[in-house]
Amino acid sequence: PLLFLQTFEEQRWEEEIASLALEMEYGLVTWSVTRGALPSVAEGHDDQDAERFLSMLQQYPPQHLFLLKDFHVELQKPRVVRKLRDLLPELLQRQQALLMMGPEEHVPLELDKDLCVLNLPLPGADELRGQLHHVLQSNSKEITLTLDTRAEDRIVQAVLGLTTTEARKAISRALKGR
Repeated sequence: PLLFLQTFEEQRWEEEIASLALEMEYGLVTWSVTRGALPSVAEGHDDQDAERFLSMLQQYPPQHLFLLKDFHVELQKPRVVRKLRDLLPELLQRQQALLMMGPEEHVPLELDKDLCVLNLPLPGADELRGQLHHVLQSNSKEITLTLDTRAEDRIVQAVLGLTTTEARKAISRALKGR
């Protein structure tokens, strides 16, 4: 029930997780320290504090995923770590999972055996090809190039290893000659 998703591509993976939750017929709640829980289970309650939010999880129905953004910061707080350990049996029983997301992994010793870390991959060639086509379409007035398959392959190879956002920016700058 405890996963740490290591990635810089928050938006990309949030969309993937939303699609997965829909496919599994699970509810999805996203949490951040700035917005709190979306959707919130208790309107008017301050759920921006991680410990307080974790205390409210039992108010959500079973079969829910909770995507906790930038949670590596919260894992440095002893009370949050203790709360997570206390929640484990209930999360299992209610078929709920906490998906903590952040750019850097920090697993406290207390959670070492209970928290699984997944390094989420960067986009592959097919996704980057889609980004290339998106850049070409959205900038069709500025970019009037027609690329053959070989040219597309070279551009995609050049941006492999970048995040989606970095790749889109690099492609756009290269095609505009900047």
